[in-house]
Amino acid sequence: MDFMEFTQTIKEMAEVRCKENDKVSLNRVPKNNGVFLQGLTISKKGRNISPTIYLEEFYKEYQKGRSAEDIVEEILFIYEEKTLQNSLDMDFFTEYDKAVENIVFKLVNYEKNEELLADVPHVKYLDLAIVFLYLFRDHEIGNATILIHNNHLKIWEKTTEDLYEAACKNTPRLLKWELKGMEEILKELCAGDHFYDEEEAETDEECPDIHDDGEMYVLTNHERINGAGVILYDSLLSRFAERKKKDIIILPSSVHEVILLPCDDNQDKRMLMELVKEVNQTQVEAQEVLSDSVYLFSRKEQKVVCL
Repeated sequence: MDFMEFTQTIKEMAEVRCKENDKVSLNRVPKNNGVFLQGLTISKKGRNISPTIYLEEFYKEYQKGRSAEDIVEEILFIYEEKTLQNSLDMDFFTEYDKAVENIVFKLVNYEKNEELLADVPHVKYLDLAIVFLYLFRDHEIGNATILIHNNHLKIWEKTTEDLYEAACKNTPRLLKWELKGMEEILKELCAGDHFYDEEEAETDEECPDIHDDGEMYVLTNHERINGAGVILYDSLLSRFAERKKKDIIILPSSVHEVILLPCDDNQDKRMLMELVKEVNQTQVEAQEVLSDSVYLFSRKEQKVVCL
């Protein structure tokens, strides 16, 4: 069966297994870069929040031979594990004074998200856009984010500048930076996590750096989600560049992280651009692509520019 037939079959099978008052629905959910995913939601009476379970990966498993019955069984298990037992009090999001301490930013591609950006407050940054999120943390469901839309600004009677000011303070505080060398990735897999991060810096002036056994570094945040925005943290790239005594090339690996490469005269900039494009086309999910551009942090200008 094709994907649409598959989603309808899974929905019908889930309805048979669910309780009488549960409502099973399929929803086409907009994601980053204009990508839409097919989500399945099971709504239970008396609860105002339910997880959305995306079906694309399950369809790939079905094509490889996994049974629809087994897939439905896992979906129902996920639903029971991730659904709150009671309704969520949303008062925390209705008043700006309650929400402001948890407003953070992330980076997205400007051109690929033009339709979305028409409906959300944002700040243009090179060929990217800074958008704003409410970072929600709960001991039952873990971390989640709520994208802030223009209608939220109207309710709060605030401006994009207000969000930007709050997010610049909150994001480095709530989502601390993390830097590791490429060689450390293999060590992490073999010996457990060990990263040089903001918690290990003895002073605010200490430069983010790790063992100088390589020249390529991955920069993200502790959550390793939407971590590319770390390049906006005040003085972070500047301190790293001063430690290396070089300008820093920034390769946008995905919306979740960037790769830092101390700049040398013999580096082929065109080759790096082609590399980024190829990786985006072959290795990165469409909704996780940040940009095909290559950036440079200039020590002289103290800012990031497009190459």
